Amino acid sequence: MTKDEGSHIPRDIVVKIRRSFFMYPDMEFVEPLIAYAEGDSPYAKCVASAIENFHSTISAVSLPFTLMHTAIIKRRFDSIHASERILALIPEKQGAPYTTEMSKKALEKATQKANEFFGTEEGKNYVRDHIVYEMHDSLKSPNVENGSQELLVQTLISTWSIFESFSRSFIISWLDEHPNDVSLLMASSDFKDYFGKQIIDIQTIGDHSFDLSRSMGTILFKNRRLDSLSNIKNAMKALFNSADLQNALGTELRTLNQKRHLFVHNRGVVDAEYIKKTDCTSPLGERLKLDAHEINDYMIAVRAAIMTIGDTVRALK
Repeated sequence: MTKDEGSHIPRDIVVKIRRSFFMYPDMEFVEPLIAYAEGDSPYAKCVASAIENFHSTISAVSLPFTLMHTAIIKRRFDSIHASERILALIPEKQGAPYTTEMSKKALEKATQKANEFFGTEEGKNYVRDHIVYEMHDSLKSPNVENGSQELLVQTLISTWSIFESFSRSFIISWLDEHPNDVSLLMASSDFKDYFGKQIIDIQTIGDHSFDLSRSMGTILFKNRRLDSLSNIKNAMKALFNSADLQNALGTELRTLNQKRHLFVHNRGVVDAEYIKKTDCTSPLGERLKLDAHEINDYMIAVRAAIMTIGDTVRALK
């Protein structure tokens, strides 16, 4: 077995827990999006919503790592604290009683020693190594291994939902702000079958105070789904015609959508349609096994698409 440089931990153990558990910080992940959420434009509001959804999704999927990290630090602190409490039983003067003040000082000393320890390289390695080995040991339980997979499945589904929700809300808000651009969609051959015959009833017009100048997107997509990658790409192409944007909505998001569909509708069991639409080499009837690093890549692809849409919008100004 090979080992990671600077660590005694076998590499195969590290690889296994990296595949099974999501361990990427949410703040570090969303940081590139923060600048795009500034201001009160419809796009910025859509990004702010996506950031909240990323926070929630990452917090949920990284919970096993977070709990393990907290438990290891607490266990080490409890050991230091117990030692200080024992030492505090020996009074400075023989026969002096054990007081609340002595207990308080024991806690203060333990806190100081723990902070100093965790700030050293030895302390950081202690936490790292215990997380790796204990998470690896936990995978010996079929329930834990199955549970980690289910978390990744739900995260895969949520990651697509973040992109779908952002795209729909952005397209609608864009058309509400730029009603003339509705003609671009209506003129697109890609949307001929999607829209069909457009009829806006009097009730709908009345609901918008007989003024559709700020609600064309809302009306156009009322009771219409915008949840397929092809429709989202076609809408973006009609509105912006950007090669960079089309590339950002490419292979990674297509694979994400196909896998999401397979898990939602077939519990991840590979079928003929999935093999036909992807480059999947897994046997027919086998259940796909997800990789936490793979999930992170899909999140990055969604983040990149959101940022590219923002760059496209900025370029128009």
